[in-house]
Amino acid sequence: MQRAESQQRRAGRVVPSLALALSLVATACITEQELATAPMTCPSQENFRTVSAVLERRCGTLDCHGVLARPLRIYGQYGLRRPQAPVEGLPFDFDEYYTGGDVATTDAEVADNYLSACGLEPELMAAVLGGEETADVLTLIRKPRLEEKHKGGKIWDTTIKGDACLLSWINGAVEPEPCRIELERP
Repeated sequence: MQRAESQQRRAGRVVPSLALALSLVATACITEQELATAPMTCPSQENFRTVSAVLERRCGTLDCHGVLARPLRIYGQYGLRRPQAPVEGLPFDFDEYYTGGDVATTDAEVADNYLSACGLEPELMAAVLGGEETADVLTLIRKPRLEEKHKGGKIWDTTIKGDACLLSWINGAVEPEPCRIELERP
């Protein structure tokens, strides 16, 4: 009898906890259409392909941000590929998913990288673009400089052209020369 009462008490605690967890998950899920129409303040997408190439090269490897589980997810030619829409009636084809660098980064992958960079800290990005904060408050800037713990270590600092490339995009006008120099760096 005591065992049955004990199980009922535990069930009485688990059910409300489970209901709360499920309601949080349900409210956290939004559709692609809702995401596309959600307001987001972001630097211009013009010339972002150049910045994306730098992020792909320095951050987008399969052991770093070329992983689906990362908040900053980078797609590209030499890392994670954006899944292709499956052909109706055929199973998902992993050869279409990862090409091993044979196919250049697609426009859709660049667009996803843009959204990933903008969406990492949308409120802070809006504050930076609104002049309320400086770009160095962004995780996108702090982590590669190792001003904040970064599993990938120090990628660059203020003297490295990759930093200038990324900052130029955030500041409103991509400077192609620092981006080009960064892409030539081993």
